[in-house]
Amino acid sequence: MLLEAVRWDDPRAAALRREMFDDVALLYPESRDRVAAIGGYAAYDARGAAGLVAALLATADGEPVGFVAVRRLPPDARPAGEDDVGGVDDVGELRRMYVRPAARGRGVARALLAAAEEAATRAGLTRMVLETGTAQVAAQRLYRAAGYADVPAYPPHVGDPTAVCLGKDLPGV
Repeated sequence: MLLEAVRWDDPRAAALRREMFDDVALLYPESRDRVAAIGGYAAYDARGAAGLVAALLATADGEPVGFVAVRRLPPDARPAGEDDVGGVDDVGELRRMYVRPAARGRGVARALLAAAEEAATRAGLTRMVLETGTAQVAAQRLYRAAGYADVPAYPPHVGDPTAVCLGKDLPGV
């Protein structure tokens, strides 16, 4: 397996993000309505690039098998009580973590998560938060095993009964 930094608009990464959206929409059908309300999938996907710190692609035998991104979390989107973590721009958000079903169970997600945390630390981030869903039990296990713990829901996940928000302090450089 190879991990590489890519641009948000890399076609392989874009294809994986679309695949992820379609898979997640099967678990949470209401997500399609929320995405339609903001202008459709293209608008939803474009929002993911805001504040981008890193976009990482995993390939195996030359084929894309996984993707993850890290962005700086805007101060107005921080979990309640997390405004005292440090500076204004020190909280990152793990976004769009996805591993193709055929590649699961091979350590791809763990490798992507570790690389994302390293990229975040290099960018000066001291804390990472993320949102996954109640139906994504394997993802919750992965994050908790990596040291993530429950944090209050943060915008736009406040009030979403399917949102599971987690956070972790990152090691210093």
